[in-house]
Amino acid sequence: GSFNYMNSGTTALTSGGYNHSYGLNALSSVTSGSLNCAYGYFSGSNITTGGDNSCYGVNSGLTITTGSGNTCLGRTTNVSSATAFNQLVIGNGATGTIDNSVQLGNGSVNRLTLGSSQVHQYLGTSTLIGGSSHNGTGSSAGCLYANGVANDLTNPNVTCLGYNAGGG
Repeated sequence: GSFNYMNSGTTALTSGGYNHSYGLNALSSVTSGSLNCAYGYFSGSNITTGGDNSCYGVNSGLTITTGSGNTCLGRTTNVSSATAFNQLVIGNGATGTIDNSVQLGNGSVNRLTLGSSQVHQYLGTSTLIGGSSHNGTGSSAGCLYANGVANDLTNPNVTCLGYNAGGG
């Protein structure tokens, strides 16, 4: 292949191009995949013909073989399948769930904060993403209810999205 930089100790590369790796066995199985980047011990080490993948962190992206367009950022981050497409997975031990998706964090993450304003995401049966916290009072604008219950913001199955979601 052309324009490859493989600093991984081993490589199976036969015809792929524009691959870049750094770390023991990173991208070590690539045969004809192109435009892959892997940084970290064994990161992307099972990619064979997949392309346009980025794996950053120890043991990141190990499930990918023929998948493409994936990004795994963090130690042991992974996609949902060997043929995954367009999965962005961020956070220690996080695993993607479906193609064309973003996974932020692993199962232990229970809050999301962006910028100087706190935006909450309560995981599990209750989910709130919005400009103010859900305190069981206020407007139901922007709220979706898992059980079809209207105007009951104390319901643990409520989902609120958007600015000032769930009132407050």
